[in-house]
Amino acid sequence: MPTASSPSTNPNTFNAADHLVDRHVREGNGDRTAVAGVSRTLSYADLAGQVRRVASGLRALGVRPEERVLTCTVDEVELFTTILATMFLGAVAVPASTMLTPGELSKLVRDSRARVVVGSAEFARGVREAVQDAPDVRHLVVAWERPGRLPGHIGGHTWHQFLTSGERTEVDEPYPTWPDSAALWVYTSGTTGVPKAAMHRHADIRFVAENYGRHALGITPEDRCLPVAKLFFAYGIGNSMFFPLSVGAAAILEPGRPSPALFAERAERDGATILFGMPSFWGPVLASDVSTDAFRSVRQGISAGEALPARMYRGMRERFGVEVLDGIGSTELLHIFISNRDGPGAARLVGDAGARLPSGASRRERRRDRRSRRAWRAVRAGRVRRDGVLVPCRCLAAGVPRRLAAHRRYLRAQRRRDLHLPRPVQRPAQGQAASG
Repeated sequence: MPTASSPSTNPNTFNAADHLVDRHVREGNGDRTAVAGVSRTLSYADLAGQVRRVASGLRALGVRPEERVLTCTVDEVELFTTILATMFLGAVAVPASTMLTPGELSKLVRDSRARVVVGSAEFARGVREAVQDAPDVRHLVVAWERPGRLPGHIGGHTWHQFLTSGERTEVDEPYPTWPDSAALWVYTSGTTGVPKAAMHRHADIRFVAENYGRHALGITPEDRCLPVAKLFFAYGIGNSMFFPLSVGAAAILEPGRPSPALFAERAERDGATILFGMPSFWGPVLASDVSTDAFRSVRQGISAGEALPARMYRGMRERFGVEVLDGIGSTELLHIFISNRDGPGAARLVGDAGARLPSGASRRERRRDRRSRRAWRAVRAGRVRRDGVLVPCRCLAAGVPRRLAAHRRYLRAQRRRDLHLPRPVQRPAQGQAASG
């Protein structure tokens, strides 16, 4: 059985991988289940040993602290251990979306300047195309398949060859990273432009695990976490790795495409107690014919990604007996930062500074909201002329959305000013030049 390294005697260092894995082995909990994949299940002691094997392989390929290691694989033990091993080595893990096209993935590979790229057989062809023109990539590791033909400056390795190469350069101790050292880059979805890497520190991982995992979810070592979102999402990596490993609980990995039947089967087989989803999952679950006791082991449901409709909240509670907490998070902040939570508690109306507002404030807000809705309805119903008119914005309340729709153009209104709704722009006919 692998022996975990001793904790660093330097109080100024902190390594997230050591905190998530080795700490539990040192505390005598190495036999507890850490991760349950489709192919195999690892205890914390097994996971500590596997993390060292992968870290040794990365070092054999020349990965140095603070260099990036990009992954594009399915949610299995290989991806799980690669992310942890990268942080254990002091390098930076970059989990990339498996939904990207080769061209989109190539941009991330070049932008991250990753030295090593790890892919799985399902995405090997796209990963090979993505690294063709990447000047910084030196090695491609492919799990469960041969790497295939690569440019001369890139070496190809199977997963077995990769692990074998590390036997000559064993890594036993976690790299002494600082709390502010970079641990993880997670790329945004790019819905508002080019995807950008949100850079997260080793300390951030402990921070979200304590503030959301422990305080909001009340996660304990007895929990078993089953996430719908994949590991390459910030939401997914928190649910699959940071939260369960932070307290010695178990993570359940499912590489397949999410479906009500599949996740009902995994929840029953693996005894999931916390189910992390999103409205696009809860809706199909309620519309499916899965048994009402399919999620009988689940004590808590979590939703994020978009607002949870009330009908889904009520439906999960009434049909399956699962209370779903709705959270707001972002890739830039690593996970959920606003959430309701289970149990008694009073909601409070607070101002920008966090101070409680005086009684009656909520009634004033409701009156403002009613005035605003009347203004919106007037524009939509055509009672406001659209052929070039000044609309007094004093009728709009402060603190509510001030955007009016006119001929499919959205114009931002300003308080105590007039908003001009112009005539629609007359586009020239095809083949004619625009005048003026």
